[in-house]
Amino acid sequence: MEDPSLPSPGPDALFEGHEATRGTPRPPSTPSTPTPPPSPGAEPGTVQFRPPPATTGERAALAAAILLGAVLCALILASGATGPLWAAAPYCLAALTPSAALALLLLSRRGATLAGPEGIVNRGFWTTSRIPWHEMTGFEVRATRSGRSVVVLRRHAGSVTLAAPVEGALSRDGSFGERLQVLRALAAAYRHAPPGLRERTSGRTRRKTVLLTLLAFVPLPLAAWSPWLDSWWPGRGEALSVPDPCALAGPELGQGAWRVPAAGSAGPGGPWKRTGHPGARRCQREQAGRGRLFMEVEVHQRRYLESASGRAASWMAYERGGPGAYRPVGDPHVRQGVEAQAKPGPGDTLLMARRANVVLTMQWVHGGAAGSDRGVAELARIAQAALGRVALG
Repeated sequence: MEDPSLPSPGPDALFEGHEATRGTPRPPSTPSTPTPPPSPGAEPGTVQFRPPPATTGERAALAAAILLGAVLCALILASGATGPLWAAAPYCLAALTPSAALALLLLSRRGATLAGPEGIVNRGFWTTSRIPWHEMTGFEVRATRSGRSVVVLRRHAGSVTLAAPVEGALSRDGSFGERLQVLRALAAAYRHAPPGLRERTSGRTRRKTVLLTLLAFVPLPLAAWSPWLDSWWPGRGEALSVPDPCALAGPELGQGAWRVPAAGSAGPGGPWKRTGHPGARRCQREQAGRGRLFMEVEVHQRRYLESASGRAASWMAYERGGPGAYRPVGDPHVRQGVEAQAKPGPGDTLLMARRANVVLTMQWVHGGAAGSDRGVAELARIAQAALGRVALG
């Protein structure tokens, strides 16, 4: 059934506004229709239909989206929120996805539909389809929230949506009905029978529009959230709770005769908070004639676009900067994903060790009784064993 809203142009206006070549057939009822000027490069008897061109407003929107994405990418790089520069690449891509979606939408209008003696040639941006006249059974106008398009129904294959005539939700110039009538007239002349026409109205949105909308609006918020950087994300391999450092190193402390300090002599211990860290735990041990050992465990959490393990690694790297700072430990006890660095001194030795997002800091106040290496090897052995017992998700 024909759509009553589609206008029927008069015989003198049937081919106005369309590219054609000399020899274009006319329906029998319009013998006096004037022949339009030839179309360069087109096959004789062929009429070409093109989608509506991009408007000035659409081009301006594309330029604004590209500029906004570039600014966001520059801000991410300048802030160092992702840690290493290479880690910022996915977020820069996410910032540019709105402009990519709009560019794909405009590129999809670079196709064309040619109706000639051999049939219809539908040239999309990615593919080209050829439909002989004897294979088609009619046209279908599909109206959705995204606009209207023409679909060719075929006998022995699936339907094909034509690149033109087409009418978008924001690109309606009023010529859709006229161009459709021209296409039907050509089909009737070449097929020697008028093609069927039906209209199907749907409240749904075109699949292409849905995909481009998702591409434009989903990646950027998802990248800002970045749940895969949270410690609870499956496969992250990071600690979720703060363990007791002395409990982790219990066997090694027992072998070394490290004892709990006498009542009243121990400093503050137990759960505590430090600015910038969700939690930490600290404990003390002492050994007769060898001084006191302080142990502290900090479990780092993600911040902005930097993972918890990345923050812990940045903390370790920060402590290695400057004169008199920590130096990496090449002790054979330090392995299996544990990195360590030490700062030995004549009266005390500090050692930091990290596994994933867990940082163990140890301070041995030995007063010179720690041996030739000032206790670095012994602290590294205790740290390796303790961090190996940390439960990672």
